[in-house]
Amino acid sequence: MRDTFYKSYGVSKKIGRAKPWEWVLKKLSVFLRDNQVYVVFFMVLAVAHLTAYSGQDDVYFAAALEDRGVLAFLRDRYQMWSSRILIEGMLVFLARMPEVWSVLNVLAFVLAGFSLVELLSLDKRKDLYGCWLILGGFFLIPFACYNGAGWIATTLNYLWPCALALWALVPVKKILCEEPVSWWEKALSIPSLIVAANMELVCVFLLAVLSLCTAVDAWSKKRLRPYFAIMILLVVFSLLFILTCPGNAARAESETLTWFPEFTELSLPRKLEIGFSSTLFAFFFAPNLLFFSFSLLLFVTVCVCVREMPVRLLASIPLSASTFLGILGGENVGIFQELQGYRTRLAWYGTGISLAEPGTWMPDLFCLFLCGTILFTICRIFDKKSAFLLCFVLLAGFATRMAMSFSPTVWASGERTFLVMDLCLLFCMGAFARRMAEARPRYREAVFLAIGCLETFGIVNFWFG
Repeated sequence: MRDTFYKSYGVSKKIGRAKPWEWVLKKLSVFLRDNQVYVVFFMVLAVAHLTAYSGQDDVYFAAALEDRGVLAFLRDRYQMWSSRILIEGMLVFLARMPEVWSVLNVLAFVLAGFSLVELLSLDKRKDLYGCWLILGGFFLIPFACYNGAGWIATTLNYLWPCALALWALVPVKKILCEEPVSWWEKALSIPSLIVAANMELVCVFLLAVLSLCTAVDAWSKKRLRPYFAIMILLVVFSLLFILTCPGNAARAESETLTWFPEFTELSLPRKLEIGFSSTLFAFFFAPNLLFFSFSLLLFVTVCVCVREMPVRLLASIPLSASTFLGILGGENVGIFQELQGYRTRLAWYGTGISLAEPGTWMPDLFCLFLCGTILFTICRIFDKKSAFLLCFVLLAGFATRMAMSFSPTVWASGERTFLVMDLCLLFCMGAFARRMAEARPRYREAVFLAIGCLETFGIVNFWFG
Protein backbone atom coordinates (compact mmCIF):
# COMPACT_ATOMS: atom_id res chain seq x y z
CA MET A 1 0.00 0.00 0.00
CA ARG A 2 2.76 2.45 0.95
CA ASP A 3 4.80 1.53 -2.14
CA THR A 4 1.79 2.22 -4.35
CA PHE A 5 1.26 5.59 -2.67
CA TYR A 6 4.82 6.77 -3.32
CA LYS A 7 4.89 5.44 -6.88
CA SER A 8 1.67 7.28 -7.68
CA TYR A 9 3.51 10.55 -7.01
CA GLY A 10 6.58 9.59 -8.99
CA VAL A 11 8.79 8.91 -5.95
CA SER A 12 10.78 5.71 -5.55
CA LYS A 13 10.11 3.33 -2.73
CA LYS A 14 13.57 3.84 -1.31
CA ILE A 15 13.37 7.61 -1.29
CA GLY A 16 9.77 7.55 -0.10
CA ARG A 17 10.62 5.56 2.97
CA ALA A 18 13.97 7.06 3.81
CA LYS A 19 13.41 10.74 3.00
CA PRO A 20 9.76 11.74 2.85
CA TRP A 21 10.68 15.42 2.72
CA GLU A 22 12.20 14.82 -0.72
CA TRP A 23 8.74 13.97 -2.00
CA VAL A 24 7.47 17.32 -0.70
CA LEU A 25 10.35 19.20 -2.31
CA LYS A 26 9.83 17.41 -5.61
CA LYS A 27 6.13 18.18 -5.70
CA LEU A 28 6.85 21.79 -4.77
CA SER A 29 9.47 22.15 -7.50
CA VAL A 30 7.07 20.69 -10.07
CA PHE A 31 4.35 23.09 -8.93
CA LEU A 32 6.66 26.10 -9.12
CA ARG A 33 7.91 25.05 -12.56
CA ASP A 34 4.42 24.53 -13.97
CA ASN A 35 3.04 27.73 -12.42
CA GLN A 36 6.01 30.06 -12.70
CA VAL A 37 3.93 32.84 -14.25
CA TYR A 38 1.57 32.89 -11.26
CA VAL A 39 4.42 32.63 -8.76
CA VAL A 40 6.20 35.65 -10.25
CA PHE A 41 2.89 37.52 -10.46
CA PHE A 42 2.24 36.75 -6.79
CA MET A 43 5.70 37.95 -5.75
CA VAL A 44 5.45 41.23 -7.67
CA LEU A 45 2.07 41.94 -6.13
CA ALA A 46 3.29 40.99 -2.66
CA VAL A 47 6.05 43.58 -2.92
CA ALA A 48 3.56 46.18 -4.12
CA HIS A 49 1.29 45.54 -1.16
CA LEU A 50 4.07 46.35 1.28
CA THR A 51 3.46 50.03 0.51
CA ALA A 52 -0.34 49.88 0.43
CA TYR A 53 -1.92 52.60 2.52
CA SER A 54 -5.34 53.18 4.03
CA GLY A 55 -7.78 55.65 2.56
CA GLN A 56 -10.73 57.50 4.00
CA ASP A 57 -13.19 54.66 3.38
CA ASP A 58 -10.78 52.14 4.90
CA VAL A 59 -10.65 54.16 8.12
CA TYR A 60 -14.45 54.40 8.21
CA PHE A 61 -14.99 50.65 7.85
CA ALA A 62 -12.23 49.84 10.34
CA ALA A 63 -14.12 51.79 13.00
CA ALA A 64 -17.59 50.66 11.94
CA LEU A 65 -18.00 48.00 14.63
CA GLU A 66 -16.76 50.04 17.58
CA ASP A 67 -20.27 50.95 18.76
CA ARG A 68 -22.43 48.17 17.28
CA GLY A 69 -22.43 44.59 16.06
CA VAL A 70 -21.94 43.49 12.48
CA LEU A 71 -25.61 42.63 11.94
CA ALA A 72 -26.73 46.03 13.20
CA PHE A 73 -24.19 47.72 10.95
CA LEU A 74 -25.30 45.78 7.87
CA ARG A 75 -28.97 46.46 8.67
CA ASP A 76 -28.27 50.19 8.85
CA ARG A 77 -26.27 50.10 5.62
CA TYR A 78 -29.08 48.22 3.86
CA GLN A 79 -31.68 50.72 5.03
CA MET A 80 -29.67 53.90 4.46
CA TRP A 81 -26.80 53.37 2.02
CA SER A 82 -26.02 50.18 0.10
CA SER A 83 -27.15 46.75 -0.98
CA ARG A 84 -23.57 45.39 -0.88
CA ILE A 85 -24.11 43.65 2.45
CA LEU A 86 -22.04 40.59 1.53
CA ILE A 87 -19.09 42.68 0.41
CA GLU A 88 -19.28 45.09 3.31
CA GLY A 89 -19.73 42.20 5.72
CA MET A 90 -16.21 41.12 4.78
CA LEU A 91 -14.95 44.66 4.53
CA VAL A 92 -15.66 45.64 8.15
CA PHE A 93 -13.45 42.79 9.37
CA LEU A 94 -10.65 43.01 6.82
CA ALA A 95 -10.33 46.78 7.26
CA ARG A 96 -9.23 46.00 10.82
CA MET A 97 -6.75 43.36 9.61
CA PRO A 98 -4.73 44.94 6.81
CA GLU A 99 -2.11 42.17 6.88
CA VAL A 100 -4.76 39.52 6.22
CA TRP A 101 -6.29 41.69 3.51
CA SER A 102 -2.90 42.07 1.82
CA VAL A 103 -2.51 38.31 1.44
CA LEU A 104 -6.09 37.78 0.31
CA ASN A 105 -5.92 40.70 -2.10
CA VAL A 106 -2.83 39.30 -3.80
CA LEU A 107 -4.69 36.00 -4.14
CA ALA A 108 -7.65 37.88 -5.63
CA PHE A 109 -5.35 39.31 -8.31
CA VAL A 110 -3.95 35.85 -9.00
CA LEU A 111 -7.46 34.38 -9.16
CA ALA A 112 -8.54 37.02 -11.67
CA GLY A 113 -5.47 36.40 -13.82
CA PHE A 114 -5.81 32.62 -13.58
CA SER A 115 -9.49 32.81 -14.52
CA LEU A 116 -8.77 34.95 -17.59
CA VAL A 117 -6.11 32.46 -18.71
CA GLU A 118 -8.57 29.59 -18.22
CA LEU A 119 -11.36 31.39 -20.06
CA LEU A 120 -9.00 31.93 -23.01
CA SER A 121 -7.83 28.30 -22.89
CA LEU A 122 -4.20 29.39 -22.79
CA ASP A 123 -1.66 26.69 -22.02
CA LYS A 124 0.84 27.68 -19.32
CA ARG A 125 3.68 26.18 -21.39
CA LYS A 126 2.71 26.54 -25.05
CA ASP A 127 1.10 29.97 -24.63
CA LEU A 128 3.57 31.37 -22.11
CA TYR A 129 3.71 34.75 -23.90
CA GLY A 130 -0.07 35.05 -23.73
CA CYS A 131 -0.09 34.20 -20.02
CA TRP A 132 2.54 36.84 -19.28
CA LEU A 133 0.56 39.33 -21.34
CA ILE A 134 -2.63 38.70 -19.37
CA LEU A 135 -1.01 38.87 -15.93
CA GLY A 136 1.15 41.87 -16.78
CA GLY A 137 -1.92 43.59 -18.18
CA PHE A 138 -3.21 44.13 -14.65
CA PHE A 139 -0.44 46.69 -14.23
CA LEU A 140 -1.62 48.57 -17.33
CA ILE A 141 -5.00 49.21 -15.74
CA PRO A 142 -5.09 52.72 -14.24
CA PHE A 143 -3.81 52.63 -10.67
CA ALA A 144 -6.88 54.48 -9.35
CA CYS A 145 -9.02 51.43 -10.18
CA TYR A 146 -7.43 49.69 -7.21
CA ASN A 147 -7.18 52.43 -4.59
CA GLY A 148 -9.56 55.23 -5.58
CA ALA A 149 -11.37 55.12 -2.24
CA GLY A 150 -8.63 53.45 -0.25
CA TRP A 151 -6.92 50.16 -1.03
CA ILE A 152 -9.07 47.87 1.10
CA ALA A 153 -12.46 49.40 0.33
CA THR A 154 -11.81 49.75 -3.41
CA THR A 155 -10.44 46.27 -3.98
CA LEU A 156 -13.18 44.55 -1.99
CA ASN A 157 -15.89 46.50 -3.79
CA TYR A 158 -14.45 46.21 -7.30
CA LEU A 159 -11.52 43.83 -7.76
CA TRP A 160 -12.80 40.96 -5.63
CA PRO A 161 -16.26 40.79 -7.27
CA CYS A 162 -14.57 40.87 -10.69
CA ALA A 163 -12.18 38.08 -9.73
CA LEU A 164 -15.00 35.94 -8.31
CA ALA A 165 -17.18 36.60 -11.36
CA LEU A 166 -14.41 35.48 -13.71
CA TRP A 167 -13.86 32.37 -11.64
CA ALA A 168 -17.60 31.59 -11.65
CA LEU A 169 -17.56 31.74 -15.47
CA VAL A 170 -14.75 29.17 -15.82
CA PRO A 171 -17.05 26.12 -15.32
CA VAL A 172 -19.56 27.72 -17.69
CA LYS A 173 -16.91 28.01 -20.39
CA LYS A 174 -15.79 24.42 -19.84
CA ILE A 175 -19.34 23.14 -20.15
CA LEU A 176 -19.93 25.06 -23.37
CA CYS A 177 -16.63 23.77 -24.80
CA GLU A 178 -17.47 20.23 -23.61
CA GLU A 179 -14.42 20.09 -21.38
CA PRO A 180 -14.37 18.09 -18.13
CA VAL A 181 -15.54 20.05 -15.10
CA SER A 182 -14.70 19.03 -11.57
CA TRP A 183 -17.49 18.87 -9.03
CA TRP A 184 -15.60 21.28 -6.77
CA GLU A 185 -15.39 23.86 -9.58
CA LYS A 186 -19.16 23.88 -9.87
CA ALA A 187 -19.56 23.90 -6.09
CA LEU A 188 -17.23 26.87 -5.61
CA SER A 189 -18.66 28.80 -8.55
CA ILE A 190 -22.05 29.23 -6.87
CA PRO A 191 -20.89 31.13 -3.73
CA SER A 192 -18.43 33.03 -5.92
CA LEU A 193 -21.30 34.07 -8.16
CA ILE A 194 -23.43 35.16 -5.21
CA VAL A 195 -20.73 37.42 -3.78
CA ALA A 196 -19.75 38.80 -7.20
CA ALA A 197 -23.35 39.65 -8.12
CA ASN A 198 -23.67 41.67 -4.93
CA MET A 199 -21.78 44.44 -6.78
CA GLU A 200 -24.07 46.32 -9.18
CA LEU A 201 -21.78 46.65 -12.22
CA VAL A 202 -20.59 43.05 -11.99
CA CYS A 203 -24.21 41.91 -11.67
CA VAL A 204 -25.03 43.65 -14.97
CA PHE A 205 -22.06 41.97 -16.65
CA LEU A 206 -22.92 38.52 -15.29
CA LEU A 207 -26.53 38.85 -16.36
CA ALA A 208 -25.49 39.67 -19.92
CA VAL A 209 -22.85 36.93 -20.22
CA LEU A 210 -24.83 34.19 -18.50
CA SER A 211 -27.93 35.00 -20.53
CA LEU A 212 -25.94 34.54 -23.72
CA CYS A 213 -24.27 31.34 -22.51
CA THR A 214 -27.58 29.89 -21.34
CA ALA A 215 -29.29 30.76 -24.62
CA VAL A 216 -26.48 29.23 -26.71
CA ASP A 217 -26.39 26.06 -24.64
CA ALA A 218 -30.18 25.67 -24.59
CA TRP A 219 -30.33 26.18 -28.37
CA SER A 220 -27.65 23.59 -29.09
CA LYS A 221 -28.74 20.98 -26.52
CA LYS A 222 -32.49 21.62 -26.83
CA ARG A 223 -32.77 21.77 -23.06
CA LEU A 224 -31.95 24.05 -20.15
CA ARG A 225 -29.22 22.82 -17.84
CA PRO A 226 -30.18 23.08 -14.15
CA TYR A 227 -26.72 24.47 -13.38
CA PHE A 228 -27.20 27.37 -15.81
CA ALA A 229 -30.75 27.94 -14.60
CA ILE A 230 -29.53 28.21 -10.99
CA MET A 231 -26.86 30.73 -11.95
CA ILE A 232 -29.29 32.88 -13.93
CA LEU A 233 -31.82 32.83 -11.09
CA LEU A 234 -29.18 33.85 -8.55
CA VAL A 235 -28.08 36.79 -10.68
CA VAL A 236 -31.66 37.89 -11.33
CA PHE A 237 -32.42 37.65 -7.62
CA SER A 238 -29.33 39.74 -6.85
CA LEU A 239 -30.40 42.35 -9.40
CA LEU A 240 -33.87 42.55 -7.85
CA PHE A 241 -32.28 42.83 -4.42
CA ILE A 242 -30.19 45.75 -5.67
CA LEU A 243 -33.10 47.53 -7.34
CA THR A 244 -35.40 47.21 -4.32
CA CYS A 245 -32.83 48.08 -1.66
CA PRO A 246 -34.00 51.22 0.23
CA GLY A 247 -30.40 52.12 0.99
CA ASN A 248 -29.53 52.47 -2.69
CA ALA A 249 -32.39 54.93 -3.18
CA ALA A 250 -31.35 56.90 -0.10
CA ARG A 251 -27.74 56.89 -1.26
CA ALA A 252 -28.68 58.15 -4.71
CA GLU A 253 -30.62 61.02 -3.16
CA SER A 254 -27.77 61.94 -0.82
CA GLU A 255 -25.07 61.73 -3.50
CA THR A 256 -27.17 63.75 -5.91
CA LEU A 257 -27.13 66.64 -3.42
CA THR A 258 -23.41 66.16 -2.80
CA TRP A 259 -22.00 65.52 -6.27
CA PHE A 260 -24.54 66.42 -8.95
CA PRO A 261 -27.51 68.53 -7.72
CA GLU A 262 -28.85 68.98 -11.27
CA PHE A 263 -28.81 65.26 -12.06
CA THR A 264 -32.52 64.65 -11.46
CA GLU A 265 -33.40 67.45 -13.87
CA LEU A 266 -31.49 65.93 -16.78
CA SER A 267 -33.38 64.04 -19.46
CA LEU A 268 -32.73 60.35 -20.09
CA PRO A 269 -30.94 60.99 -23.42
CA ARG A 270 -28.69 63.54 -21.71
CA LYS A 271 -27.79 61.07 -18.94
CA LEU A 272 -27.02 58.39 -21.51
CA GLU A 273 -24.84 60.79 -23.47
CA ILE A 274 -22.90 61.69 -20.34
CA GLY A 275 -22.26 58.01 -19.70
CA PHE A 276 -21.32 57.39 -23.34
CA SER A 277 -18.93 60.30 -23.74
CA SER A 278 -17.34 60.00 -20.29
CA THR A 279 -16.61 56.33 -20.99
CA LEU A 280 -15.10 56.59 -24.46
CA PHE A 281 -13.24 59.84 -23.88
CA ALA A 282 -11.30 58.07 -21.11
CA PHE A 283 -9.91 55.66 -23.72
CA PHE A 284 -9.62 57.82 -26.84
CA PHE A 285 -8.72 61.26 -25.47
CA ALA A 286 -6.73 60.50 -22.31
CA PRO A 287 -3.43 58.71 -21.71
CA ASN A 288 -4.40 55.08 -21.26
CA LEU A 289 -1.70 52.41 -21.43
CA LEU A 290 -4.20 49.56 -21.43
CA PHE A 291 -6.13 50.83 -24.44
CA PHE A 292 -2.90 51.74 -26.23
CA SER A 293 -1.69 48.15 -25.77
CA PHE A 294 -5.10 46.84 -26.86
CA SER A 295 -5.09 48.92 -30.06
CA LEU A 296 -1.44 48.03 -30.75
CA LEU A 297 -2.15 44.31 -30.48
CA LEU A 298 -5.27 44.69 -32.62
CA PHE A 299 -3.33 46.52 -35.34
CA VAL A 300 -0.47 44.00 -35.41
CA THR A 301 -2.90 41.07 -35.43
CA VAL A 302 -4.76 42.59 -38.38
CA CYS A 303 -1.49 43.13 -40.25
CA VAL A 304 -0.52 39.52 -39.60
CA CYS A 305 -3.87 37.93 -40.44
CA VAL A 306 -5.41 40.22 -43.09
CA ARG A 307 -3.81 41.22 -46.38
CA GLU A 308 -6.32 43.84 -47.51
CA MET A 309 -4.76 47.28 -47.13
CA PRO A 310 -8.08 49.10 -46.39
CA VAL A 311 -8.64 46.83 -43.37
CA ARG A 312 -5.11 47.49 -42.13
CA LEU A 313 -5.66 51.22 -42.49
CA LEU A 314 -8.88 50.97 -40.48
CA ALA A 315 -7.05 49.03 -37.76
CA SER A 316 -4.45 51.79 -37.55
CA ILE A 317 -7.06 54.43 -36.70
CA PRO A 318 -7.74 53.38 -33.06
CA LEU A 319 -3.99 53.00 -32.53
CA SER A 320 -3.33 56.45 -33.98
CA ALA A 321 -6.08 57.98 -31.85
CA SER A 322 -4.73 56.30 -28.71
CA THR A 323 -1.20 57.46 -29.53
CA PHE A 324 -1.68 61.02 -30.70
CA LEU A 325 -4.88 62.01 -28.91
CA GLY A 326 -4.26 60.02 -25.73
CA ILE A 327 -0.59 59.42 -25.03
CA LEU A 328 0.76 62.54 -26.82
CA GLY A 329 -2.25 64.71 -26.11
CA GLY A 330 -2.67 65.89 -29.72
CA GLU A 331 -0.18 68.72 -29.38
CA ASN A 332 1.11 70.01 -32.72
CA VAL A 333 0.32 66.80 -34.61
CA GLY A 334 -1.58 68.01 -37.66
CA ILE A 335 -5.13 66.74 -37.89
CA PHE A 336 -4.90 65.31 -34.38
CA GLN A 337 -4.45 68.82 -33.06
CA GLU A 338 -7.84 69.64 -34.56
CA LEU A 339 -9.43 66.47 -33.21
CA GLN A 340 -8.03 67.25 -29.78
CA GLY A 341 -10.49 70.13 -29.73
CA TYR A 342 -13.18 67.50 -29.20
CA ARG A 343 -11.64 66.76 -25.81
CA THR A 344 -12.44 70.22 -24.54
CA ARG A 345 -16.08 69.63 -25.44
CA LEU A 346 -16.45 67.08 -22.66
CA ALA A 347 -17.81 68.88 -19.61
CA TRP A 348 -20.06 68.25 -16.63
CA TYR A 349 -23.08 67.74 -18.91
CA GLY A 350 -21.31 65.61 -21.50
CA THR A 351 -20.32 67.02 -24.89
CA GLY A 352 -23.31 69.37 -25.01
CA ILE A 353 -24.78 67.61 -28.03
CA SER A 354 -27.89 69.22 -29.52
CA LEU A 355 -30.02 67.78 -32.30
CA ALA A 356 -30.58 71.29 -33.65
CA GLU A 357 -26.83 71.87 -34.05
CA PRO A 358 -25.14 69.17 -36.20
CA GLY A 359 -21.71 70.55 -35.31
CA THR A 360 -22.17 69.33 -31.75
CA TRP A 361 -22.57 65.75 -32.96
CA MET A 362 -18.97 65.37 -34.10
CA PRO A 363 -17.26 64.27 -30.84
CA ASP A 364 -19.76 61.47 -30.24
CA LEU A 365 -19.80 60.48 -33.93
CA PHE A 366 -16.00 60.31 -33.90
CA CYS A 367 -16.11 58.01 -30.85
CA LEU A 368 -18.74 55.86 -32.56
CA PHE A 369 -16.55 55.65 -35.65
CA LEU A 370 -13.59 54.44 -33.58
CA CYS A 371 -15.77 51.83 -31.89
CA GLY A 372 -17.02 50.70 -35.27
CA THR A 373 -13.50 50.25 -36.63
CA ILE A 374 -12.56 48.14 -33.62
CA LEU A 375 -15.58 45.84 -33.95
CA PHE A 376 -15.19 45.59 -37.75
CA THR A 377 -11.51 44.67 -37.62
CA ILE A 378 -12.17 42.05 -34.92
CA CYS A 379 -14.70 40.47 -37.26
CA ARG A 380 -12.06 40.30 -40.01
CA ILE A 381 -9.41 38.43 -38.01
CA PHE A 382 -11.57 35.84 -36.25
CA ASP A 383 -14.15 33.30 -37.30
CA LYS A 384 -17.79 34.20 -36.80
CA LYS A 385 -18.20 32.57 -33.38
CA SER A 386 -15.00 33.99 -31.92
CA ALA A 387 -15.66 37.44 -33.38
CA PHE A 388 -19.19 37.47 -31.99
CA LEU A 389 -17.92 36.43 -28.55
CA LEU A 390 -15.23 39.12 -28.43
CA CYS A 391 -17.58 41.84 -29.67
CA PHE A 392 -20.18 40.74 -27.13
CA VAL A 393 -17.62 40.83 -24.30
CA LEU A 394 -16.56 44.34 -25.28
CA LEU A 395 -20.15 45.54 -25.48
CA ALA A 396 -21.02 43.89 -22.15
CA GLY A 397 -18.05 45.62 -20.53
CA PHE A 398 -19.11 48.89 -22.11
CA ALA A 399 -22.64 48.36 -20.75
CA THR A 400 -21.28 48.15 -17.19
CA ARG A 401 -19.76 51.62 -17.53
CA MET A 402 -22.86 52.91 -19.31
CA ALA A 403 -24.83 51.86 -16.24
CA MET A 404 -23.16 54.79 -14.52
CA SER A 405 -25.37 57.02 -16.68
CA PHE A 406 -28.04 56.51 -14.05
CA SER A 407 -25.81 57.42 -11.11
CA PRO A 408 -25.13 60.95 -9.83
CA THR A 409 -21.55 59.79 -9.16
CA VAL A 410 -20.84 59.22 -12.84
CA TRP A 411 -17.94 61.68 -12.42
CA ALA A 412 -17.17 61.34 -8.71
CA SER A 413 -16.65 57.57 -8.77
CA GLY A 414 -13.63 57.98 -11.01
CA GLU A 415 -11.54 55.26 -12.62
CA ARG A 416 -12.71 52.35 -10.49
CA THR A 417 -16.02 52.08 -12.34
CA PHE A 418 -14.02 51.19 -15.49
CA LEU A 419 -12.54 48.02 -14.00
CA VAL A 420 -15.00 45.56 -15.56
CA MET A 421 -14.51 47.15 -18.98
CA ASP A 422 -10.74 47.15 -18.49
CA LEU A 423 -10.80 43.41 -17.80
CA CYS A 424 -12.87 42.89 -20.94
CA LEU A 425 -10.17 44.70 -22.93
CA LEU A 426 -7.55 42.49 -21.28
CA PHE A 427 -9.53 39.40 -22.26
CA CYS A 428 -9.59 40.53 -25.88
CA MET A 429 -5.85 41.25 -25.77
CA GLY A 430 -5.27 37.63 -24.80
CA ALA A 431 -7.41 36.51 -27.73
CA PHE A 432 -5.42 38.77 -30.10
CA ALA A 433 -2.15 37.34 -28.82
CA ARG A 434 -3.31 33.76 -29.36
CA ARG A 435 -4.59 34.52 -32.86
CA MET A 436 -1.34 36.23 -33.81
CA ALA A 437 0.70 33.32 -32.47
CA GLU A 438 -1.38 30.89 -34.53
CA ALA A 439 -0.84 32.89 -37.71
CA ARG A 440 2.82 33.97 -37.48
CA PRO A 441 4.55 33.08 -34.22
CA ARG A 442 7.78 34.88 -35.15
CA TYR A 443 6.12 38.29 -34.72
CA ARG A 444 4.92 37.76 -31.19
CA GLU A 445 8.27 38.21 -29.42
CA ALA A 446 8.76 41.75 -30.75
CA VAL A 447 5.19 42.81 -29.99
CA PHE A 448 5.18 41.26 -26.53
CA LEU A 449 8.53 42.89 -25.80
CA ALA A 450 7.04 46.31 -26.57
CA ILE A 451 3.99 45.65 -24.41
CA GLY A 452 6.24 44.12 -21.75
CA CYS A 453 8.08 47.43 -21.50
CA LEU A 454 4.76 49.18 -20.92
CA GLU A 455 3.83 46.61 -18.30
CA THR A 456 7.17 47.15 -16.57
CA PHE A 457 6.37 50.84 -16.42
CA GLY A 458 2.98 49.90 -15.00
CA ILE A 459 4.61 47.74 -12.33
CA VAL A 460 6.86 50.62 -11.26
CA ASN A 461 3.80 52.88 -11.10
CA PHE A 462 1.98 50.19 -9.13
CA TRP A 463 4.81 50.00 -6.63
CA PHE A 464 5.41 53.71 -6.18
CA GLY A 465 2.18 55.28 -7.46
